[in-house]
Amino acid sequence: MADLDGDGFADRATMFAALNGRGHPLSWHLLVDRARGAAVIRTIHPTNRKDRPGLIGATDVNGDGVPELFVRLGVTLYHSGGTTNVGIFTMLHKAMTAVKLPGGVPLVTSVGGLSMFGQGIGCVGPAGPHERLALLRIDNVASKRPQWSAHYFRVSGAQMRPVGSRSGSFKRHGYLDPRINRFYDIRCGSLMVGFR
Repeated sequence: MADLDGDGFADRATMFAALNGRGHPLSWHLLVDRARGAAVIRTIHPTNRKDRPGLIGATDVNGDGVPELFVRLGVTLYHSGGTTNVGIFTMLHKAMTAVKLPGGVPLVTSVGGLSMFGQGIGCVGPAGPHERLALLRIDNVASKRPQWSAHYFRVSGAQMRPVGSRSGSFKRHGYLDPRINRFYDIRCGSLMVGFR
């Protein structure tokens, strides 16, 4: 439950499937039952036809006072693990809209990883936790000096605008070095979800 339309009242988001006669999903839909006003339904396209989308949580990624909704769109499997494919949706003009990368393509990013790499999402900024959305990656995790990168975006409405990037490396302190975890997680405001 979160105030997804900014009217001051908590709305309820639910994911459901339309099924065929044999009980298999034909399509997936995001339903936002608004506290005041008509319900909003949006078709969700999983990253693979056998994937089962689901809700992860909601938090305000850009400081406008209205939370965005994080949705699991599917998984990418590797021989030794997998990552979760995530999209972000926001309410615009009484419709749930996918947050889009520059060029208008909806954001679909992986979160989680394996022992050799990790990807995460953070909300960071010098003026507060909601100033920038960061897409994070770490490589060579098992080495003594993993390399990391962060690409920063401002989100206005449903549009992401790049505002910079950073990269570097650090000396790892043991296998469970806590600095590594953020590269596998979603850490945005009140939404803290681990995928490691």
